[in-house]
Amino acid sequence: MSEQERRIYARKHYLSHLYLAHDWQNLFEVIDKGEYGKAKVQYDPSMRSYAQDLDLGRQAAIWGGWTTEERIVRLSHLWRYTLLHCTLKSRADYYSLSAFKLLLLLGQESKAIGLAELLTNPVHRAHVLTLLAIHLRIQSNRESESKQIFMRVEQVISKIKAKEEQASALDKLATILAHAQQWKQAERVIGMIENSDQRIKAFSEWGCKRQEDSEPRAVAKLSHLLAMQTIRTRGPVSVNSGESENSRPPW
Repeated sequence: MSEQERRIYARKHYLSHLYLAHDWQNLFEVIDKGEYGKAKVQYDPSMRSYAQDLDLGRQAAIWGGWTTEERIVRLSHLWRYTLLHCTLKSRADYYSLSAFKLLLLLGQESKAIGLAELLTNPVHRAHVLTLLAIHLRIQSNRESESKQIFMRVEQVISKIKAKEEQASALDKLATILAHAQQWKQAERVIGMIENSDQRIKAFSEWGCKRQEDSEPRAVAKLSHLLAMQTIRTRGPVSVNSGESENSRPPW
């Protein structure tokens, strides 16, 4: 392993090793250094990696092996890391769907995926992840990555509390999956719709699409869908809500 490879490995996994070794003192010292956080964000602009490190710090602060006195002392770490973690998520929420489209156009897919996972609104997160899945699906040799993100969208939608909003999101996801010829996943998603009328309607449309869509036609439809969403983008690329016109789902 070269020196550069060792540095990359350490940057990614150093805190994980400290956590697994229960080396709490060094773990807290590393996270508390301002230089560490700045370097981590510079390495991974999506801030996802830094957020994961803060999670390790929070878990260490509430470790079950602390005495009562030690737990009280560690409360300051827990509060500080929690505040930093919330700040990172708040920064991610300022990215609209338009901003994510711009990241994809600039080839910054890793940053887009990392930021998407920090979004606090599950509806907005589902919209963004769906956009990413479509972007990957229309590229050659990236179908596997697209499938994984589509599965992540399914998980995110399941966390939407408003049933009507969840059913609408599932119906739209099933439509996208059908266009992408992910028939089994589309069928499973439709089965998650609780309203029987909506579920029957979705199954009917799913059956029609399965009969008419060939592979080239499916990819063409997805390409057109992504292109139309990009053309419709207007206004600033950064807003503080996932509910603006620029944050509408890509379907």
